[in-house]
Amino acid sequence: AKKLAKASKTISALLRQGSYAAQAVTVMSPDQVVWPSNFSSSWAEHFRRTGTDALGTITSRLDLDLEIAPQVLVQSYHSRKLSAQSLADFAGNRHVAMTVVMTHVKSGKGFAPFGGFADALMNVSSVPVLAVNAEAEPLKRYSTILFACDFSDECRRAFEKTLVLARRLECRVRLFHRFFNPFDPMFVPASPFVPAASDLAEFFSGHEEKMLKQAHEWAARGTRQGVKVEIVFDKKAGTTAERILAWSHGERHHRADIIALAPQAGALAGLVLGSVSRDLLRSSKKPILLVHDTENSKGKRNAEQKDRKSDD
Repeated sequence: AKKLAKASKTISALLRQGSYAAQAVTVMSPDQVVWPSNFSSSWAEHFRRTGTDALGTITSRLDLDLEIAPQVLVQSYHSRKLSAQSLADFAGNRHVAMTVVMTHVKSGKGFAPFGGFADALMNVSSVPVLAVNAEAEPLKRYSTILFACDFSDECRRAFEKTLVLARRLECRVRLFHRFFNPFDPMFVPASPFVPAASDLAEFFSGHEEKMLKQAHEWAARGTRQGVKVEIVFDKKAGTTAERILAWSHGERHHRADIIALAPQAGALAGLVLGSVSRDLLRSSKKPILLVHDTENSKGKRNAEQKDRKSDD
C-alpha cells in the first residue's frame, strides 16, 4: 500500500501537469478469489460490480484525481499474458494517450528483468506504456524527457509521439544517441581482408556526421512543434543502459524525469534496445516510457489475421 501511494504521487503530477483525464482499470478473473471459472453470467456481473467497488475504494485513498469511474475487466481465467492483452485491447480501442503501470522490480541479482505484467503488456500494447517504479522517489514536476534512439524509422515514429507528450507537459527533450565504434582501429590486425585503421576511422567519422545531421533534423522538427530539443551523442565507456542512466539520474544538466525509447528499433538494434529497455526497467528510478511503433503493430496483427484465415 505504501509503494502504491508513493507511485501515485508521481502519476498524479503527470496528470495535473498534462491535464490528463485518467481512469483506474484492472483485470481480474474469478479463480483469483477461488470462484469457479464457469459461473453464470449473473454472477459474472456481480463479480464485476464488486471488483469495481473495491477498486474505487483503493483509488479514493490515493493522491489521484480520477475523472472517469474505475473499471474492472473480467476474464474467464487468470493469465498474465491474457490480462496484458485485455488491458492493451481496452486502451487501444479507446485511443488513450498512454497506459500507466507500476512496476515492483528492484535492481540486483535475484530479480527478473522488466517484471512480469509490464513485460507482457509491452509486448502487446499499441499505445505508449509508462512504467513507474514503486521504489522511486515521487516526482512533483516533469521538465526533461530523455529519448534514446538509433535514428531508425521505428524510432522516428516513436520520437513524434514523444514530442506530443513533451509539448503537452511543456518539457524539453534530450535526444540521446549512443555512438560507439564496434571495430576499434587500435586492435584491428594487419590483413589484406581487413580495412586499414585509417579507412575504418574515416568510415565511422562519416557515419557519425550522418547521424549528427539526422539529429539536427529531428531537433528542428521538435522546434517547429514548440519543443526544445537538445542533442547528446555519448561515447563514454559503459553499456547503453548505464550511459542512459548517467544522463538521466545525474546532477543538474545530467538529469531527466522520464526516459523514453522504442522497445524495438531496427532489424539489428531491436535486440539491443530490447535488452536496454529491460535493463532500464530493472535499474531506473525514473519513469520509463515505452513508445510503440503502431505501424508495425498493425502490420503484425494483419499478418496474424491472414494466417488464421488461411488456417481455417
